[in-house]
Parts: sequence; structure tokens; C-alpha cells
Amino acid sequence: MLFDTHVHLNDTAFDEDLVEVIERAKENDVTKMLLSVSIKKRSNAPLN
Repeated sequence: MLFDTHVHLNDTAFDEDLVEVIERAKENDVTKMLLSVSIKKRSNAPLN
């Protein structure tokens, strides 16, 4: 079993072939992926 601990499948680089990328991972015994995301701070104002 392989577990990819840091994928960025939400990147626009995968817009065209996301399904194929995931299928290739499955074919190569990757059974789990951890999607790494971040939220960019757009303002210095406090959240209300």
C-alpha cells in the first residue's frame, strides 16, 4: 500500500486530466492521498 502524503490535486495544473491522474495513481497501488490546501489571507481586517 502506498499513501501519498502531500498532493496538490486542486492545482490548476490538473484541470484537464485530474481523473486520469487519479486513475494512474490507483493503477500504481496508491490507495490514499492527503490533499494539502491553504487559504490565502486577503485582508488584515478581523473576521466578524
